[in-house]
Amino acid sequence: MPRPRKPVPLHVLHGSYRKDRHGLPAEVEQGDCSPPEEISPGAKAVWEQLGPELEAKHILAPRHLLAFEVLCEPAARFRHAAKLVDAGGVVVRGHDGYLVPNPAAKEFSRYANLVRLLSQQFGMTPAAAAGMGQQPVQPPEPGWKDPARLLS
Repeated sequence: MPRPRKPVPLHVLHGSYRKDRHGLPAEVEQGDCSPPEEISPGAKAVWEQLGPELEAKHILAPRHLLAFEVLCEPAARFRHAAKLVDAGGVVVRGHDGYLVPNPAAKEFSRYANLVRLLSQQFGMTPAAAAGMGQQPVQPPEPGWKDPARLLS
């Protein structure tokens, strides 16, 4: 899978912006990025946890609010499914008394994958953040080119 492109504001921030490659930098969109009234309380809690940081980095703008809402709703359902799995366990007794997989575990897995995929769009996974240039690169340890290291 190709690496996501670094947004132009990050190129400007890191000093790697080139007009011939990136075009003109977009103006930072100003506007209200508060959660809509119709989202669930759990999604609102996720929004209030993640939104301010994304807004400060100019990743969350008014035109992205619907996409961010699509991320916050499954994240709230993921948290709810995690509580159900914690309470009931990975396996539960079925109607006939035999152990069966907890249905909440399947929902937990489904929402975890959905949240992971959607959060990449906002640069919130370690791989997405590294691809966007947000993580510092660790320098190699001293002497890594020394051939004597192969003989020890």
